[in-house]
Amino acid sequence: MLIARAAAERSPDPYVIVGAAAFREDHSIISTGYNGAPSGVEIDWSDRDARRPYVIHAECNCLKYTKPGEPYYLYVTLLPCTNCLVLCAAYGVKQIVYDFLYERDQEALKNAEKFNIILRKFQPKLSTDHSFPI
Repeated sequence: MLIARAAAERSPDPYVIVGAAAFREDHSIISTGYNGAPSGVEIDWSDRDARRPYVIHAECNCLKYTKPGEPYYLYVTLLPCTNCLVLCAAYGVKQIVYDFLYERDQEALKNAEKFNIILRKFQPKLSTDHSFPI
């Protein structure tokens, strides 16, 4: 989750900052992504509602650098919206670990089972030296 959180730091969105990190089944990292504007497109970030149709979600930005069937785990700082869940299913993601629940769209909680995707709420653990949460 730390890698997804680091990716989120790149987001220019002042309202909803999201990061994602894709991993293979052996836990090797494939890619990261964050929510932001398409390349070459300027967004007026001051208008929360007007920006929505132009923002590419972190999951999309992350998965575009993977091959279908390659990502096994997707760590996301916010539960994916319904559209991103469909995209995750298309790429063959098996497990999504999310940090926070997205209050505006909780359909993913219901639809994940249809796509055979396991959703897990992130539960931080302590490392072996008990000083740094992972």
